[in-house]
Amino acid sequence: MESKKQKKKNRTNQTIQIKFNKSIYSKRAIELAILAYKNLANFLVKEERNYTKVGISNFKKSKPDLIKNEFCNYVLHSIR
Repeated sequence: MESKKQKKKNRTNQTIQIKFNKSIYSKRAIELAILAYKNLANFLVKEERNYTKVGISNFKKSKPDLIKNEFCNYVLHSIR
């Protein structure tokens, strides 16, 4: 059985993938969000045909889903 500390560590070591449709989300908006969140996790950007994929890993805080959701909100806000 895993301890709370082990569960917390495993949760923060996960990688989350997000796909942003290029027709909606600009590369600049994604870059701005990465700059704002770079102290909370590591980011890897890959370009695909119609999407920009962002991998988020090595979360510095223990709430990867919260960081992912707030990161997406930041990107959305930055597309103006």
